[in-house]
Amino acid sequence: CRSRKMDKLLTITLINKDDADLLPFQLDAIANQSILPDEVIIIDDGTERDESKDIIQKFYDENKEKLNVKIFLFDDNKGYNYRANYAIDISSSKYLLQVAANDRLALDIVENCYRGFELDAAIVATDVSFPREGVYKGDSLIDSSFYIPGASSCIKKKYLQEVGGHVLDFQWHSDWFFMHSVAMKYDFYAINKNLCYKDPSPDGYANVGVESPKQLEVLKAMVEKVENDIFFEDIRLKMKKMIKRCHRSEEIFSLCLLDT
Repeated sequence: CRSRKMDKLLTITLINKDDADLLPFQLDAIANQSILPDEVIIIDDGTERDESKDIIQKFYDENKEKLNVKIFLFDDNKGYNYRANYAIDISSSKYLLQVAANDRLALDIVENCYRGFELDAAIVATDVSFPREGVYKGDSLIDSSFYIPGASSCIKKKYLQEVGGHVLDFQWHSDWFFMHSVAMKYDFYAINKNLCYKDPSPDGYANVGVESPKQLEVLKAMVEKVENDIFFEDIRLKMKKMIKRCHRSEEIFSLCLLDT
């Protein structure tokens, strides 16, 4: 375990709303990491239908001596991205691992990510789709089948803030967008393991967007940011290729013309 006197390296942030059935499993995974995070921030986004707030309060009471844990139990619902940005602002570590209540971290995810931390990587990505472990250039993402999953990847706080954090208009694609944007600009360290077990339910946050009537609106907002934000000045064409490849929409194909 790292000394609390050292600079904080990793904060895990967890956003919950109405997920009392799965929340205890994710909390248990955080509390039982083989290497504990330096900080844990838990936010309840206005739960009304179940006992989520009681579960979070109980977790705090039982783990406040073991973990550097902060909890925020809000009465109003602002949405995942809004609360995730709040967690970014108040976090005090170099890296952030942002997780949802209805997923479950592997018990060695923090330990595995340390290899990327030691290289000062902009992102430490974990997924079996990476053919090898090590440093990847962002360009390698464009024509490949692997991607960087927000649910199990750490990102440097300063780069997450630089790219704009969770853009509310991007909704279910917000973490996909900032992870790939920072990776494209600064490269990343990949670990070829699945270190988070994602909620497979069709109404889960990551699954609702694909069939949503707002999907095209969200993709257009992503292209507009790439076109106009100075962050993308040197990677604009590459990011447009990524958006087109990953989201396979005829409308997005026309918006991502490679000669613009």
